[in-house]
Amino acid sequence: MTFFSILWKIEVLDANYRCQLWEKDTEIREMKDQIKELVGLLRQSEIKRKEAEKELRVREQAIATTLATPISVRSYLLKIHAKKQLRFKR
Repeated sequence: MTFFSILWKIEVLDANYRCQLWEKDTEIREMKDQIKELVGLLRQSEIKRKEAEKELRVREQAIATTLATPISVRSYLLKIHAKKQLRFKR
């Protein structure tokens, strides 16, 4: 083999490795973008979960308060609530 054929083979190998390196870099960039998207979705999901938990606690408190309220007071409050609803429907 001549010096120039060896040099040519080295250039071909170098070009192949550069191409493979570029492809791997592109894959890594795409994966990083996907990870960023997933992290954003996870954060949104976590916020919604916390809001749902908070709403559930508020409902549980309302139910506990309602159950702790004497029946006569509850019926009075229900009547007031029904009257308000009738006013808004008119």
